[in-house]
Amino acid sequence: MTDDGILRKIDWTLQPAEILAIADKTIEDAKKTLDKIAKTPSGEETLATLQELEEVGGNVSEKLGPLRFMKDVSTDKEQRDACDTLEKQLLKFDNEVWGRKDLYDVIARLEPMVGSYGVEEQTLLKKTLDEFRHRGASLPDAERKEFLEISNNLSVLEADFSRVLNEIKTAVPCTAEELDGVPPAIYEDLEKDGDAYLLPLDYPILIPVMNYAHNPETRKRMQTAQNQRGGKENSERLSDALALRDRLAKLAGFNNFAEYHISVKMAKTPKRIFDFSNDLKEKLTPLFEKELVVFKDLKARTTNTPIEDVKFELWDLFYYHELLRKEKYSVDQNEVKEYFPMDRVVNGVLEVYQTVLNLEFIEVEEPNVWYEDVQEFKVIDKVSENLMGHFYLDLYPREGKYKHYAVFDFIDRRVKDGKVLLPITSMVANFQKPAKDTPSLLTHSEVETFFHEFGHLMHVITNKASYSRFGLDGVLPDFIETPSMMFENWAWKED
Repeated sequence: MTDDGILRKIDWTLQPAEILAIADKTIEDAKKTLDKIAKTPSGEETLATLQELEEVGGNVSEKLGPLRFMKDVSTDKEQRDACDTLEKQLLKFDNEVWGRKDLYDVIARLEPMVGSYGVEEQTLLKKTLDEFRHRGASLPDAERKEFLEISNNLSVLEADFSRVLNEIKTAVPCTAEELDGVPPAIYEDLEKDGDAYLLPLDYPILIPVMNYAHNPETRKRMQTAQNQRGGKENSERLSDALALRDRLAKLAGFNNFAEYHISVKMAKTPKRIFDFSNDLKEKLTPLFEKELVVFKDLKARTTNTPIEDVKFELWDLFYYHELLRKEKYSVDQNEVKEYFPMDRVVNGVLEVYQTVLNLEFIEVEEPNVWYEDVQEFKVIDKVSENLMGHFYLDLYPREGKYKHYAVFDFIDRRVKDGKVLLPITSMVANFQKPAKDTPSLLTHSEVETFFHEFGHLMHVITNKASYSRFGLDGVLPDFIETPSMMFENWAWKED
């Protein structure tokens, strides 16, 4: 293997028909290779057989990962719809692969030879067999077929559930009077219906309203709208999914879906999680009760209500937390934000990570991006001076975009034909957009979020694995947040 890495060029402008054609061809080619692997005569399977199976998954992810990602970031509704269709097609293919008994039988014959493999290949074999077994491949035929049917139905429900959340256009109408306490810069440029501003549920609007709106009914309306995103149709999908998950777990030999789902995680059993949670609850409840008294007292004083009559609602929490922060600590987040304009945060976070990880980030002058305000960076290892990969920063909300904060690793690092296929990944966020005369300003909590998500980016970029199965989503889900949570600490370091 040479030090030269391969950086795949991605076309973000593909038309819907082109996207679906690529999906069809990629999956068709993959199935042909899988059929060949499944016909491997007994006794002729080798480590190369396992690696060929892994290469199929790597090739599919390399070609379709970026297109699947477009479902969450594209500004073109038709393109998003095509990518949504692609995702369902890909999920169905994935379920079918891991449900194939013929493939499982071939790979299972390698298990006695595992001791002769290197550490990475031993782990690859174990994870591959675990995946086959967890996805129903080792079940008797009738149960295996039902398991596959349920898995496919669940994939459609889950994809549709997410699509509805991304496409939400709910807007809560509020007058300036109802928004008393909220900085006017938050809402004054929004669309209006008569005297009412139309407030979307994007975080840069939702959070300031919950923090600062004096009117509890305004906060309640925003909280209720947020909780009811997706409406009746997603509630029905959730009910259907719960029933299907329960049946799936029982087919796999578990009492419930929690047991099934956790069995392949670090925790292993629901009991271990409940024991941990209950231990925390026992220790934290006295502190919670003390804090609740403080909040109730504050609400009683600000509303002229006897404390015994105060009911502390969910939509009160952020508002009174802000009041307490000001009253007890003289901290006003609106003033703190002035210290954290987006450019300063980006530069500061990049500087910290470059120093800690001995990397260099270079912004691409002519970026290959899906939207005009997205930034692209290449990452250089300062020791070897090798290119390690590229990452994107997609920081602001827009219509049809994923509504939360996440990192998408749409091309994972792997060794391909003797060379390293370099990772490409993106942070997708929803921070406050810059206004006409003011930059995007972040609260300290949002700075922490930036550090956190950037930790996921670096998890992808600094990965040294030879197989794509060991990418960001390849680590145990209990562990996946650990690196990024560790890096949040830097948001509190002055130097």
